Amino acid sequence: MNRTPSLGPIAPSLELRVIAVGDDVDQLRWHDALEGAADLVEWRQALAESLVDLRNDRFHLLFIASDMRATMALTLLSNPPPVVLGSGRQWDALQSCLPPYVALAHRDTDLRPLFRDLVASARGHLRG
Repeated sequence: MNRTPSLGPIAPSLELRVIAVGDDVDQLRWHDALEGAADLVEWRQALAESLVDLRNDRFHLLFIASDMRATMALTLLSNPPPVVLGSGRQWDALQSCLPPYVALAHRDTDLRPLFRDLVASARGHLRG
């Protein structure tokens, strides 16, 4: 079986798989930007099973559209998974405590390179 290890180097052809957590409004707001940035986006409304999928390498990133409490908890508890936080209004509250593998994005952000950089940063953190 020729499977690329999850902690190996990122190739340009890496399929970026993203779990997005948010409600219907979040999904409408972010759908196009996420679909353009990732090869597979799965929307959910709860975090628990998303974290299990991340820990088992089924997805590369967790995108939290607007849940401030979940965002704060994950910035404190992540040992990666890398986490992308979507809502721009979270920036002031979070920018001083973001680890290197966590970033804030806006809908006009080019998400694909941001996602690649976060995955690379998280993998570097695990190796370092």
